[in-house]
Amino acid sequence: MNYNRWLFIFRQDLRIHDNTGLHKAAQSCKEVICLFVFDETVLAQSPTKDKRLGFLIDALIQLNTQLESLGSRLYVIKWTPENLVSKRVEKHSCDSVFVNRSYWPRSQTRDKEIARWCKENTIAYHSYEDFLLVEPQAVEQRKVFTPFYRLWKKYLAENYSNWVQGKWEPLTISAIPTPVIEHNNEEVYAQVDAGENVYRPIDRATERLKKFALTDYDDTRNWLDIDGTTKLSPYLRFGLISVRELFQWWIVVHKNKHGNKAGEVKNSYVSELAWREFWYHIMHCFPETAMTEFQEKRRHIEWSHNEKLLKKWEMGETGYPIVDAAMKQLREENRMHGRARMIVASFLTKDMLIDWRLWEKIFAKYLLDYDFAVNMWNRQWSASVGADPKPLRIFNPILQSQRFSPTGSYIFRYLPELRDKPIDAVHDPLKNPLDYIQPIVDHYTMSKKAREAYKK
Repeated sequence: MNYNRWLFIFRQDLRIHDNTGLHKAAQSCKEVICLFVFDETVLAQSPTKDKRLGFLIDALIQLNTQLESLGSRLYVIKWTPENLVSKRVEKHSCDSVFVNRSYWPRSQTRDKEIARWCKENTIAYHSYEDFLLVEPQAVEQRKVFTPFYRLWKKYLAENYSNWVQGKWEPLTISAIPTPVIEHNNEEVYAQVDAGENVYRPIDRATERLKKFALTDYDDTRNWLDIDGTTKLSPYLRFGLISVRELFQWWIVVHKNKHGNKAGEVKNSYVSELAWREFWYHIMHCFPETAMTEFQEKRRHIEWSHNEKLLKKWEMGETGYPIVDAAMKQLREENRMHGRARMIVASFLTKDMLIDWRLWEKIFAKYLLDYDFAVNMWNRQWSASVGADPKPLRIFNPILQSQRFSPTGSYIFRYLPELRDKPIDAVHDPLKNPLDYIQPIVDHYTMSKKAREAYKK
């Protein structure tokens, strides 16, 4: 089928990724209308001066520069997506609409409405797999990660084995043909123009991907004192890099290091990608558990709603330096190391017995890489109320500090006032009192109370 004109809408992914169907359509298309839609409903729920919006705008500016180099441009519109598609398709006489599948409940309702409208108006509607490596309908649902991981890896081995033979290279948007489009659209919310000093997040994603020593990831990912994680989650979240690129990147690095002995090495990085998809599968199959404990037996825990203690945790004033440093990082950088996320999560729910729903909202307020599905069900997992149930796990912030920030450099980076203090006291403020904020709770006393609360 030869598409004369089609509408391509950037909704959450900002690049045309390695999607064969979409590329083939692009190659046979004569005109492309490139739009990015700021969903009015989502914007209305966003905090004032949201840094994620600034990050996204920088990405749009760079994307527009790339499109202009091809003789095209990007149009950025504030609209309700369902209404926008029908209006744009009719205005530009498009005969096809292409979308990458989305998984949020509201997104699925929206896409069904768009598909229905296209069918009624004899417009070809094409939906492609892009956001996940393994679609929810591709494997049987599992409530525990390990059996899910086995099915997930088996599916990849059967469907993406040809990637092992490929050579990894960052994908480009060169497949987009030059469009012919009017420039006097009254609905345009903002036409993005490049500036000289614009932060270039798309380039940063590619640079980080090339430079990061993935071969050491298994050994470095938990250490707070070193640069041992990829830091690619915001780029993945906003579509500046695709999960397929990340997976193929791992395959190439993995094969170069270990040859064909794929089964003899650890797969920590791939496991992290699988956890992301596990939570999306859980959301797809059990959307009703988004705001309630996945485990029925945990739905009657008597949570505290102490706003004063919650605020001290948010501001990094708990008296436990490892916890406070992590919360300072969150507020100053809008990110937090993965190990630190588990430490502060356990502290709030097990040492303070504060409702996990309250601090999920705090993470939603600050995290640059905030992803509803990943954050929501990760927070449930950390609170020991979610899918993939484990024996009650209570992180000891003292032991975590000693093990994962042994030099204290991570702590001192965000709490410089402690640099001259004895490292033993920085790790264990209960045994070695500091001239610092007094611990707001006693970890050992609260651990016992947490076990009792969870047993009830």
